[in-house]
Amino acid sequence: GGVGKTRLALEAAREQVGLFPDGVYFVPLAALNEPQALLPAIADALGVTFSNRENPATQLTNYLRDRQLLLLLDNCEFLAAGGRPSGVDRLAEILRDASSLVILATSRQRLNLQEEILYPLDGLAYPRDASAPSGPLENYSAIDLFVRRARAVQRDFGLGNAERPAVVRICQALDGLPLGLELAAAALWTHSCAEIADELEQGLDNLPPGAVNLPERHRSLGSACEFSWRLLAPDEQALFSRLSVLRGSFDPRAASEVADASPAQLGALMDKSLLRREASRRFEWHEVLRQFASGKLAANPASAEAAHRRHAHYFAGVLAARHQDLAGPRQAQALEEIAAAFEDIHSAWNWLVSVGDYAGIERCADSLYQFCDSRSRFHEGLDLFARARERLPKPLTGGRVDGILTARFGALCERVSDFEGGRAALEKARAILESLDDPLELAFCLNALSGMAVQGSDYRTGLQLARACLELQRQFGQDKDRARAMYMIAKVLYRLGQIQEARQMLEACLALGRGTMSPRRLIGLLNVLADIHCHLGDYERASKLFEEGLEISRSLGDPYSTAMLLNNLGTLDHMLERYESAELRYRQSREICHAIGDRVGEAMALSNLG
Repeated sequence: GGVGKTRLALEAAREQVGLFPDGVYFVPLAALNEPQALLPAIADALGVTFSNRENPATQLTNYLRDRQLLLLLDNCEFLAAGGRPSGVDRLAEILRDASSLVILATSRQRLNLQEEILYPLDGLAYPRDASAPSGPLENYSAIDLFVRRARAVQRDFGLGNAERPAVVRICQALDGLPLGLELAAAALWTHSCAEIADELEQGLDNLPPGAVNLPERHRSLGSACEFSWRLLAPDEQALFSRLSVLRGSFDPRAASEVADASPAQLGALMDKSLLRREASRRFEWHEVLRQFASGKLAANPASAEAAHRRHAHYFAGVLAARHQDLAGPRQAQALEEIAAAFEDIHSAWNWLVSVGDYAGIERCADSLYQFCDSRSRFHEGLDLFARARERLPKPLTGGRVDGILTARFGALCERVSDFEGGRAALEKARAILESLDDPLELAFCLNALSGMAVQGSDYRTGLQLARACLELQRQFGQDKDRARAMYMIAKVLYRLGQIQEARQMLEACLALGRGTMSPRRLIGLLNVLADIHCHLGDYERASKLFEEGLEISRSLGDPYSTAMLLNNLGTLDHMLERYESAELRYRQSREICHAIGDRVGEAMALSNLG
């Protein structure tokens, strides 16, 4: 920590741009603490959207298999920490199946992969003997960094005879660690170089145990952190420690709501090199500093409990506030906003579970489910809902929150093809919700059970469940909920060969759903309705519906739906003997499927091309 791994890796990666035909990608992992978060982080960096056709791990491997690219995975230590090898195992699988892939990883500990080549980093160079340096002091990289950072604080700072011995002592005390040098230089606002050196040398002897989680050889950085801490006023120390509950980067509003941070206070921490401001106007800090601040917060249990409570309630509110948008026209924006805060949301959910705050969990459970479902983060969602169910207190067993959690868990089971587990969970949730007379939650459960029945080709049961769902939505739901139930009924009717009835239902569903349904659900509706019009010979209407779905999928940056609709439009062109247009659409579909690793879609396009 603090030795400059990220900066060095970024510079090394920058020099490789142009040497890898398929690109160089940066994947920040510092805010993560669960191995199952690795694949979504890589997919986000690559711009890969998972479909529901295959396991996300398989899809990512398919995407990487034939590509020559470099992935910079920054801060990988969490993958192997605490005896949890699953993240490292996943990396090994990716490297085995994607032989052209190169991974540049930074970590505080070895990952122990067969393929790894180690490049240990120490601090920057500094004179070991101040009385006999080998060459000009300015030629030592540690001295150079300190002087450059010092001039950001004191424009006229120079390495005169009075400062030279003290600067050498500072570099020696900090073992040349870049983060420590930056923190020490920031103290020149109030201290001379000699005073800073004295404080650091004393700090090495007086460093509180456990103040920062670093190897023994980096105790000097702990001393620098402690020194910077002592320079803060008491209110700044309290703020600095409260901010540690925020994971990764954060925006000013989160800092205000969670830690009572004002813009002026955040600016003061930036002046002391404890925070940085990104181009996006979000704040970030070194993970070592966050861990140090977290240790300070933990030393005051009452303050720690209050900070975690505020953090959890704020980010539960972030989820809850986007509940309506997730199922409506603003779905794409809501998904992006949740994705930007997801590590904090993940942490907040776990805290709510740990303290048994099931009112907070109930408030945001459906939004969390919708995000995980829409972004294909099925395994993460299953893990989060499973933990909440396992910790459910006995007085709440069989209650509404139990029904909500169990229903979402069952729905996500279906996404990973665990049909037996999903059906059992959904039937349990159904019994709970029927006993509670909770019609809208029961409708969710019936809709999920209907989809699972259709998946198993039990169309009669699927139709019965979908109609029961629609009846509840007609009595108690909103237009978008009724449209969703109608869509499920129409799909089942189509599978049963009741074409005209399915068409009428979908046309009514489309009229109801425009302006209320989420864009991704609208794509599916348009595609099925267009297919029905093809079956009925109304090719003009089918073409318009396919084209509308294609426009939406492109606006969302949804490659799977784009490829599917191009393939369907190609089929329509082929039926109308527009062979050149059909071939072009098939090729476009195949290229997209190949690019995203969708082997099923690529096979369909190749088959159509002949």
